[in-house]
Amino acid sequence: MQFDSTILCTIIDDRDKDAGIYRVKTPDGTAAFLAYSEKTNYSNGNNVFQYSEGVNAYFNWLDETFKYDLSHLNIVLDLANGSNCYTAKEVLSRKGANLFVINDEPNGLNINTNCGSTHLEMLIDYIKDGDYDIGFAFDGDADRVLVIDSEGNVVDGDKIMYLLSKHLMKHGQLKDETLVTTVMSNIGLY
Repeated sequence: MQFDSTILCTIIDDRDKDAGIYRVKTPDGTAAFLAYSEKTNYSNGNNVFQYSEGVNAYFNWLDETFKYDLSHLNIVLDLANGSNCYTAKEVLSRKGANLFVINDEPNGLNINTNCGSTHLEMLIDYIKDGDYDIGFAFDGDADRVLVIDSEGNVVDGDKIMYLLSKHLMKHGQLKDETLVTTVMSNIGLY
């Protein structure tokens, strides 16, 4: 097996290790992702995962976990010319969503440049001017997302957490009927 690059990471969640799924974090703590592969053990206990296998396992896990048909939705994605340019399109396409994608041509210099979750203007214009149901704006490393509704209104993270937790609770899927937040969350969630 040959690798194009090396990523040092620490396993921070191995609850699904029997299935080969791990949540890992880079040493600086900024990137977390799911990975899957046969692992090569080094004497220091670190593991190496082949990227393509990790991505495919992640897609398969999402297919099994997220069982909704999105073929009735017209969705705009603003991918901020960042790390989500492949995965977001693939995940939503597999669910049948009708996608219009903007800012999905990363060149190493244009990440977050006048786009994504920190610059919503372009996405809002597309939503208002087109026949779209919803828009998602990610930041460049895809650890944040904001939603734009069909009228062009911003749905922030607190509202997203509230709506998702209400949906999960309604369907008996919210563990311990509890939403975990941070101190940065709006006190109205409590």
